[in-house]
Amino acid sequence: MARWRWFSAPRPVTQTVAQLNAANLLPVFDASRLGIATRPAPAATYAPMGFAGLMCNMCITGERGDIGLVTQWQADYICYGQNLPTVLAQAEAAGSFNINIRDTRTGAPFDCIAYPNASTQNISRVSPLIKRTAPRSNGTPIVYDDGHSPAMSYLPFLLTGDPYYLESLQFQVIADLLTLNYTVRYSQGGRYLAWPLRNMFSAAAVTPASVPSWLLPKARMQAVPDTMLSSVTRYTITTPTDVYANFGLYASSAWPSNAPFAFWQNDMLALVLCFGLLLGHCEWQPIAEGIIGCAVQRTNATSGWPRSCPTLYNSLAAPSETLAANVASTDTIITVAPTIAQAVTAYFKSAVAPQSVFPAPPFPVMIDSEMMTVTDTAGCQWPVTRAARPAAHNGGRIFYGPNVTTWPALWNLAAIEQGLPAGNNDALQLAGAGSITYIAYLRGALAMADQVGLPVCAESQWLTQQMAIVAARYPSDRKWMIRGS
Repeated sequence: MARWRWFSAPRPVTQTVAQLNAANLLPVFDASRLGIATRPAPAATYAPMGFAGLMCNMCITGERGDIGLVTQWQADYICYGQNLPTVLAQAEAAGSFNINIRDTRTGAPFDCIAYPNASTQNISRVSPLIKRTAPRSNGTPIVYDDGHSPAMSYLPFLLTGDPYYLESLQFQVIADLLTLNYTVRYSQGGRYLAWPLRNMFSAAAVTPASVPSWLLPKARMQAVPDTMLSSVTRYTITTPTDVYANFGLYASSAWPSNAPFAFWQNDMLALVLCFGLLLGHCEWQPIAEGIIGCAVQRTNATSGWPRSCPTLYNSLAAPSETLAANVASTDTIITVAPTIAQAVTAYFKSAVAPQSVFPAPPFPVMIDSEMMTVTDTAGCQWPVTRAARPAAHNGGRIFYGPNVTTWPALWNLAAIEQGLPAGNNDALQLAGAGSITYIAYLRGALAMADQVGLPVCAESQWLTQQMAIVAARYPSDRKWMIRGS
């Protein structure tokens, strides 16, 4: 059901960026301070069933121009009036992905609310099963992935009013759901919640109440984020005062399965949630406030986290260790790898007495699914008390201790386990970084929150000021240059 269309000329632009800003359909971007060293993205053209510069295999990870609230080409147009032909070419390329899933009876995009058990995955009780092929483009797999999907059609529809682009946006919303196991499609997190929400918020905001039969009406598109909200509210943060809201975790009972988490994915989600508030989805405000609270705590200089290092690629909410040897079900001593002591010594360089990231015994740990209590940590032989039904565990398994619950403790844990330099609150430590990509995500989230009136003005201003100091040497992408106050 992928397709291309022929038309005599590109559709004319009928709305200006300023008009879209005034209508609260598009955030205000400003590259005047941070864009001094940026250049427009390479132009691309569209050919039938081509991709016009978009990544046809979206599962390939890493920062690239088509990931974000808008794409890099769209940001070129929003900020400088550049690359409009590429913006429209990529909107046409949305039809090249195998996401055009229709209800064969109506011709409209498939209604996931009417068919909650539908999926492209052949699993138990799926109904209906939507079968797809595995296409390739010049040998590269064509894969739509909801955690890396670009905003292909929203801005082109706003600019031109072309209903083909609205139809493509609806297809993208549906694909974000149908390509998942239907039993978990409303329990996503991080970027796998952020970018689908971006599409859901956009489609619900701009779809008219009454549409032709080959489109879904506004009520059906609004039902999608409403269903997502009812699920997300049960497992994510709903108030900035939650302990785990500080760390951006998705459940208050996170220990230990969610011990590893990524600040930068939290920032992607915060950005999109605040974008949803701009579009009028005010029912999401409690969650938006909770998630943006993590960004505030990392940049306010008072939480105990050094704002000179505001974004780590990976963080741990609980100390980890590795089993150095197999553990039989009858063992009462576990052998752990000596990595913690080594990391502590390297971090403090003997200036401070080495300290463990684990608390003083006794404390609980979980290995696989068994909870144990560690009663001593002298050396690498740790005595433990076992559960009623102890199990055997293989050496090499990583296990976690109890969650830390304060920002200073979280930084101590991150600094020791990752060998980070001592942080401070003076200025961004960017020497030798080569990139401020992840910090740009954070600044974009704070600026977006600032635009919708959340109390982040001081943090947004500070981070923008710091990034402006190094903008000539470490430019960030235009697509994250949302204006703060």
